Amino acid sequence: MGFLAEKGIKAICFDIDGTLYPKRETNIYLLKAAIKHPIFSWRYNKMRVQIRKEDGLKAIPATTLSAFRERECKIMFGKPKKDYQEKYLSYLYEPWCYYDQKIKRFEGLLEFLDKVKSESYKIGFLSDFPIGNKVDVLGLTIYPSFVASSEDYGTLKPNATPFIKMAEEMHLKPSEILYVGDSYSKDVTGSKNAGMNSVMITKKNGSYPLADIVVKNYFELMERLF
Repeated sequence: MGFLAEKGIKAICFDIDGTLYPKRETNIYLLKAAIKHPIFSWRYNKMRVQIRKEDGLKAIPATTLSAFRERECKIMFGKPKKDYQEKYLSYLYEPWCYYDQKIKRFEGLLEFLDKVKSESYKIGFLSDFPIGNKVDVLGLTIYPSFVASSEDYGTLKPNATPFIKMAEEMHLKPSEILYVGDSYSKDVTGSKNAGMNSVMITKKNGSYPLADIVVKNYFELMERLF
């Protein structure tokens, strides 16, 4: 009996940035944004750190994306600002979508997703950043039955809420999901805390005690799961 059958897995879900394509692409984008809009970017990054600290791991009531944007603004500037949404779109979101057009998926990912789909497992994508047009640019639109950002539920990974909402919307128990990510602190810790099985995909040697499986690439993951 293989790992998927042994654990009763019915869906394999993925982080996006750094998991479906190289993390350096994200880092380059963030660096460009920081150079072009340094004060806004500094406040934005500091705000996300604060949200993770405030929300912790325990599930909280889900809210909406618009409520999350209002929360962002309040943390960044201490009060509502009418032009926050406009600046967010202009400084971060729209350039991000343009930059997405250059990203390339990891080697072996397409073959892995084809295998997952052929075996009738559900596929989901749960990102910590806005989705933008990444799934389309990566050529992966035919695979997922679920795509969302943790922001859609009013919080960020590793909080349990987005993971739990993903399971609910896929009509599964958390224990029936295997979550694949490249961040131990966000993806592995978050998914395990929500009751899921977890894969850490990384080329870095290290200790990842909460991960059920640790692999370097999708070819290795294919061998471990099927």
